[in-house]
Amino acid sequence: MDILVGIHQYSSTTYANDLMHEDIPDNAKTKKISDFKTLLMYTKEKVYDLIVILTKQASLPCNWNLEKIHPESPPSIMIITNFNCNSSILIESFLQSIFGFGFIEEKNSIVKDSLKYISENLCESELSLEKVASKFYLNKSHYSRVFKEKVGVGFKTYVIQKRIEKAKILLQHNYSVTDVCFTIGYNDLTHFSRTFKKIVGISPSEYRRRAR
Repeated sequence: MDILVGIHQYSSTTYANDLMHEDIPDNAKTKKISDFKTLLMYTKEKVYDLIVILTKQASLPCNWNLEKIHPESPPSIMIITNFNCNSSILIESFLQSIFGFGFIEEKNSIVKDSLKYISENLCESELSLEKVASKFYLNKSHYSRVFKEKVGVGFKTYVIQKRIEKAKILLQHNYSVTDVCFTIGYNDLTHFSRTFKKIVGISPSEYRRRAR
């Protein structure tokens, strides 16, 4: 698992310098981030599984649109606000807790591999629990239980959520509702529209109009 620790609102005399010089694993990088443009630059250089943002502020600036970070396969993002550790010992302890974090993809190799497969085939209309379970030579019921235990939601709910996230991005780029429907794996425009409205709160056509 590749990790990016971004330090926002730092100064040369605060915890940032200590954090930048900690002995951290090879799969993790610490970067000073002054604005969202800088964060995007780092995430374009490398795809990260987990992004941890530390800020001394009560919240991140309102213009930080985290959905723009790898929208095709969004990473998990952890935001730590009001973070102001001047003690290198506390910083080291914090880092150890992050790098030892029980991340769902790491807990179970089956779920990790299947999540990757789902991401790569998300827009296939034939994507199903049965197909993924068969792909990894698993009993459908067993895989369903393991998936929900590790991911926190059922397979069907997970796929729907990811598809709707993808649909929102395409609608923001002015794709037609019909094109979006079939692009993300739906074969029925009415079903897609109902599902979208149930999750987002408005119809896809209304979402597209507001996004312009």
